[in-house]
Amino acid sequence: MIEVAGAILVAVLVLVYLGEFGAAIAALFGVLLIVAAAVLVYFLRLTTEEVAWGIVAASIVISTIYREANGEAKRDARPQRSR
Repeated sequence: MIEVAGAILVAVLVLVYLGEFGAAIAALFGVLLIVAAAVLVYFLRLTTEEVAWGIVAASIVISTIYREANGEAKRDARPQRSR
């Protein structure tokens, strides 16, 4: 379970650094990851290494998608007309 705990910590740090999430939001996501990891390990019988790699990969994908969506939202802002 050390691998999963380390992966969750890395995932939260990746979300804060790459995805520019707030620390509180990333910490809440970390709590959700604990529950998801427990389900994967205990009920689906996945190894902790598989779960750890999946958590880190998912956090990188989520932070990349979030960052791109934020960038597009900022670019789409139309300038206001001055009267």
